Amino acid sequence: PLGISVFEPPAGTAVSGLYLQFHGGGWVVGSAYGQSDGRLQRMADDLSAVVVSVEYRLAPEATYPAPVDDAVAALNWAVRVGAEKYGAPALVAGGESSGAHLLLAG
Repeated sequence: PLGISVFEPPAGTAVSGLYLQFHGGGWVVGSAYGQSDGRLQRMADDLSAVVVSVEYRLAPEATYPAPVDDAVAALNWAVRVGAEKYGAPALVAGGESSGAHLLLAG
């Protein structure tokens, strides 16, 4: 992926899975950095999951299918790295607005 923010559960917690988060922003605004940090850390804590917020290319500088390509790359990265690096037995992906659309398009 282009960039990620990683939120981990408290040290010593058995990891239940990895949640890949795609931010909203109408394809033109938003970021994996700082946009939802508090909410994503609470998710990591409450779910005992590693939460990974994904940065993807935005319009108008990046045109279709660049953000979709970024989402597919992030999903492939999570499949390869999730269990190996974080001990995550499951992978879930989601997002809001344009971020959720990336999952459907990918």
